[in-house]
Amino acid sequence: MHNQFNEHLRFLSKKLDFDIVDARLGPLDMRVEDGLHPSTTTGRWKYEGAIREWFSNRAAAHFSSSLSFQHHHQQQRPTVPTPTILTSTPIPTYASV
Repeated sequence: MHNQFNEHLRFLSKKLDFDIVDARLGPLDMRVEDGLHPSTTTGRWKYEGAIREWFSNRAAAHFSSSLSFQHHHQQQRPTVPTPTILTSTPIPTYASV
């Protein structure tokens, strides 16, 4: 039943574009009282570690894409020629005949 649920969750996450954080919790990592929430020992450590890893990966991906975006746009900027400023108009010269 858990496998079927996970399969449906993966399908839904792709369809609705959201991430799934898998903390890889086992039966020993769950609370004995309800079996639904992580225990305060190993379950919590695994859960918090998985969340930290997800945030680190997202931050690295964002930083990387932001650098490539900046690099891509810097390469595509048109170069603007530097204007030439003339301080005086040259005096015309006449050839003697």
